[in-house]
Amino acid sequence: PLEQRIVWSVQSDALGLKDPVRNIINYCIFGGIPYYYEILEKYEPLLTAPEALFFEVGPLREEGQDILRQEFGAAYKKYFAILEAIGYGLVSSGEIANKLGMRQTTLSKYILSLQTDFKLIARIVPFDQNPYRSKKGIYILKDNLLAFWFSLVYGKAQAPNKGQLNAFLGKRFELLCRDYFSGFLQNKGELIAKIGKWWGSVEVEKGKFEGREIDLVAETDKALYIGECKWSDNKIGEKELEHLKTSAKSLKTKKPVRFVLFSKKGFSINEREGVLLFNAERIVKES
Repeated sequence: PLEQRIVWSVQSDALGLKDPVRNIINYCIFGGIPYYYEILEKYEPLLTAPEALFFEVGPLREEGQDILRQEFGAAYKKYFAILEAIGYGLVSSGEIANKLGMRQTTLSKYILSLQTDFKLIARIVPFDQNPYRSKKGIYILKDNLLAFWFSLVYGKAQAPNKGQLNAFLGKRFELLCRDYFSGFLQNKGELIAKIGKWWGSVEVEKGKFEGREIDLVAETDKALYIGECKWSDNKIGEKELEHLKTSAKSLKTKKPVRFVLFSKKGFSINEREGVLLFNAERIVKES
């Protein structure tokens, strides 16, 4: 099975990287797999950017296909089609089944295998719902390299533009932040009961509702942590914090509520009681 770990030392030692944002970008594309950092180191003088390995330079152009052929053998085509659909943005089993012209009962067998045997996908539901009963479950690709390959490489003639790349990195940064924060809480000695994300409708004014997402929700034995992850070139501050507090009204708890902001470029506010701040440098240093 293909699994990921946060391994900053692999890339920083091999490439001499001091920029934490660059470290995070590399991780969001390549995961914590040493093999890819060896290739990155070899081609570094020729690269305009890491994603060039999939296009201009090209040694990883067919990497996703090669991995899955090796992993699945004769069943390659069925699994590939499912992963392609999820990478394309189809997140529910109904959408995937319709796209592939497959019965849901048949699809379920392959989906379960991808989840439990190969650990390449995960099903997530809103934080406050039962994963076995919720009809809001969506599927995501767990492996960073495959997620990048299916989203921005497969079937594409050109490398992604800045907007496309940042949209992808924003989603993977969110997953990275949840992994990092889980370790952060454990190091603090807090027992995690549940961690995930939330989406749904929030009453932002009396009688006025908006669809909102909360990137991180973590319940421990001591508190409920509610977080926002921003992959932006601007510093973030009170505006984002207030937006998060409004979204948090949807979650009910008797425990103390603490707010957490993660930012690529840092903050225009300081940490205070009930508010934790994590920039790229802190995330990389403490991982």
